[in-house]
Amino acid sequence: MTSILDKRFRIKDSIDIYIDDRVEERTKIQFYKINTREKISITADRQVTEVLRCLSGVAPVQEELNELGYTFDEVEAINLFTFLAQKNVIEEITETPPPIDNYLIDRYLRQINFFDNFFDHVTGYEAQNKLLKTKLTIIGAGAVGSNIATQLTRAGLGAIQIIDPKELSEGSIERHSFATRFNIGVPKVTALKEHLEQINPGIHITTSRSLLTPTTNLDALIDEDTDLVINTADEPYIGHTSTKLGRYLWPKKLPLYVAGGFDAHHMSTGEFIIPGITPCIDCCSNTFREALKDWKPTYASDQTSTKSRPKPITENSFHSIGGSYAQSLFSSSHASISIISFIIKKDKNLPKLSKRGEYLINHGTMTWFAMQKNEKCNVCGIL
Repeated sequence: MTSILDKRFRIKDSIDIYIDDRVEERTKIQFYKINTREKISITADRQVTEVLRCLSGVAPVQEELNELGYTFDEVEAINLFTFLAQKNVIEEITETPPPIDNYLIDRYLRQINFFDNFFDHVTGYEAQNKLLKTKLTIIGAGAVGSNIATQLTRAGLGAIQIIDPKELSEGSIERHSFATRFNIGVPKVTALKEHLEQINPGIHITTSRSLLTPTTNLDALIDEDTDLVINTADEPYIGHTSTKLGRYLWPKKLPLYVAGGFDAHHMSTGEFIIPGITPCIDCCSNTFREALKDWKPTYASDQTSTKSRPKPITENSFHSIGGSYAQSLFSSSHASISIISFIIKKDKNLPKLSKRGEYLINHGTMTWFAMQKNEKCNVCGIL
């Protein structure tokens, strides 16, 4: 039976080692994961520090120990290296090539090293490979939706479907990362597709200039091979578009991410609607209704008059809502890392993702509330 001492290991590049040898005989060794700031400490014989310094991955651990001339208790040595492997401090060197091409390793190496620390159940290479094989559908190519698409394309997403009916305008330049003075009047999906293909020519992109309405045929709109639908369409209202999508996707066992960063909530996170795991879209909508029952939004009725009084929102008042590019980046960045985590982790700790947070910029605080399942709901438990 092969022992762990017969394998080749090296300290991971993303690990810093701090040694406190002020105490005689025994040494405190701290492993610091640079990417996640996790600290792992052990107390060991001084000789262990020499062993760790010499781990090269060239020869099996047992040969490394013999070369140093140290005598170790075999059980203790096995326990030590098993522990370090489980904690992702060391990596095994094998002849098996990583599951992605070498030119992609060069492109995504820093991210692969991050994934190596961030995910315990897969290697950084395996995590990157999952992204390369994933297809997402993004509904809405506005400030938040386009930034999510851009960030995930940079991360190595394999394929994306983009749905949006609008064209870029002069006002788009302020908050749309792909908008310039040269593409004003161009359909958003066309301009965004060109932008993403400049970042990664290998990504597969399909587009549709469709408006999501109560009568939209989602069978004809959403590509069958998508792995996750992301909704950022806040007109006529993101709650309405999300309800339609959530009810459609739930029986198909397809997950939905409802993005934040809309209306008066420009620096808010999104939440996942995952069949069989999180509350369904109707339960989430009910959570919002209950949480916001005393909130009455008002918007400027006349931007040219300083004497006009605010009035309730109307179908023509969307463009009076304020917001900045930085706020959109907050929501899209939080969404992107959450989506990447979902793609790679799948069913691990997903209930934690079914909550919404909002950064109150005037107070410098983050508030959170979780989506609640309605005990009388006849959807959440049916799959």
